[in-house]
This record gives sequence, C-alpha cells and structure tokens, in this order.
Amino acid sequence: MIMNLPTISIITVAKNCEESLLECYRRIDSQDYPKEKIELLLIDGGSCDGTKEVAKKYSARVVDGGYSDNQEARRYVGFCEAKNDILAYIDADNLLPDVNWLKEMVHPFVDDAGIIATQTLRYGYEANQTALNKYFALFGACDPVAFYLGKADRLPWFSDKWNLSGKIEKETDLYYKINFEENSFPTLGCNGFLVRRKVFESLECTAEHFLHTDVLFDLLQKGFYSYGIVKNTVIHATANTYRQFIGKRMRYMQTHHQQLGACRRYKVFDSKKQKDTVGILKFILFSTTGIIPLFDSIRGYLKVRERAWFLHPFVCIGFLFAYGYSSIAHIFSNWRNRKGLL
Repeated sequence: MIMNLPTISIITVAKNCEESLLECYRRIDSQDYPKEKIELLLIDGGSCDGTKEVAKKYSARVVDGGYSDNQEARRYVGFCEAKNDILAYIDADNLLPDVNWLKEMVHPFVDDAGIIATQTLRYGYEANQTALNKYFALFGACDPVAFYLGKADRLPWFSDKWNLSGKIEKETDLYYKINFEENSFPTLGCNGFLVRRKVFESLECTAEHFLHTDVLFDLLQKGFYSYGIVKNTVIHATANTYRQFIGKRMRYMQTHHQQLGACRRYKVFDSKKQKDTVGILKFILFSTTGIIPLFDSIRGYLKVRERAWFLHPFVCIGFLFAYGYSSIAHIFSNWRNRKGLL
C-alpha cells in the first residue's frame, strides 16, 4: 500500500488507566507509520495514578482536559489541541491489532476526497481476553439495545458483508464507502475513529455539547455523510466483569442521556419515532423471553466457535434491568423535584 500518508493527531481521553494505556501506547508505537507524522495527545481528566507518566514515556503531550467526569467534553478539548490533518480517537481501552492498522485506516482518505471519516468494520478480540469482551466484539455492539434497534456501528461476526444502516456507494478490497442517512444513523464516533480535521472545524458546539455521535449527526445535517468503513478490526477492552459493565452503562445513561438529554441532538432511542418505539418493545420482549437472543447466540456460534456468544441472553436482561432502573429512578427524581417546588 503506497500512498502519500497524511499527518495524524492521536487523541486519547483518559483518567486513571495506567495499565490499559501502557498496552494501548505500546501498540501505537509499533505502527508501521512515519513517527514524524504522528502527534500523540493524552487528554487527562485528573489522573492520580501513573497514567500521565505512561504518556510521557511514549512522548505524548499531556493536556489537562478538565471535565473529570465528562470524557466526551475532553474529546472536544483534544480536537482543539490537535495540530494535524487527521484526528484519530483511540481510547485507552482500544488496542490496535497489527502494525499496519494506521495505514489501512487512512487509505480511504487518500483514495477518496469525499470520505470524511473512517471506522473499522468489526471489533476484534484476542484469545486472552475475558468472555465479556469477546462477546461485545462478536456482536459488534457494546449495547444490545443499539443492536436490536438497528443502530450498531460494527458488523457482527455472523455476517459476511455490510448489512447495517447506510447505503454502499462503492466497495474496494480494503473498504466500503457508506453514505448514512438521518433516519437510520448508527452510533459512530469512537473506539478507533478517524476524521478529517477540516471537517470538524465546521462544528458549532462547545465542549459541554460535544458527544461523539451527536457531532457526527450535526455534520450529517451539513451535508457530510460519507464514511470509509475499513475491512479490519479494533480491539475494545471495555469491561472485565458483567457487574462492572452494567454499572458503567448505568452511569453513562445517567450522565449522557438523562442529565444531558436536553442538549442531545442524536438519540439511540427516540420515543417520538415509531420505528424506535417498536424496536424497544421488541427488545423488551426478546430480553424477557430470551428466545431471540438465544437464537442469535446459536447462529453466531455456528459461524464462529466462541462460547462467549451465549452471554447474549444474560447481557440483554442485564441491560433491560439497568436501563429500566435508571429510567424509573430518573422519572421518580423529577417527580420529587416538581413536588418540592409546589
């Protein structure tokens, strides 16, 4: 693959993730890509472990990003601090699977001027990972709600070709060019996501209103809708235990869907859309009966012989409980606040 390689700013938002960052940066450092064309930025949220020392070891520029409880706002800080042509959002829990990853991810930018961003086709996994991390990689989604609403952004391993939302404009040996639409926009924007800096410069938002899928939805409405979906993977070590991950998703929902709900432009579930309402009712039915999740586990296992597929029914019911509990608690809190004002 011979091309005029663009300059890249790798933006990593982090807080107290010394161990995972060490492996993340080790793999970035091993990339077959000109070192002089890579800028490493660590946007720190107030780490008190060795996170910043790891970053300095790999010559990353450490930026005090503030917003200790809002990593999305720190993504915006990273954009403001970056200097290069391509912004690469690689989180501390993202691992690059091979040394050619960066070259593969920038290829669509060089090949097609109309492509604004690139993302991997799938999530990858490794033999030594936990069953839970393998499970999320196999299904191509960190949230079964997005999976059943048809808004997942990665292809599950039981599918051979692109069958997610968006229209294929062209296909090459290395990538798909996908045009996305407003009524079926997936949860794009993180875990190994690259975007042209000049496109992000057209954004009209503050750090507080920066959420990775929302800003891409904003760009869609400005006419930026073409993405390069590269036929490779990125490893997302999202959680080691079931309990840890459910708690993580509950906190994410409370912060980004409830507290910041008024300023969201994109919603995984939009109660005003009939398609989403039908989809969430299906998810509730599927989760409580377990039949469809078990069927999806079996068809996945027949394609890729990994027992982690069979976590799916349990993850679905866990998410149903987590989101249901958070929603009820939010409604009750609002009711109490209104009552206190009377």
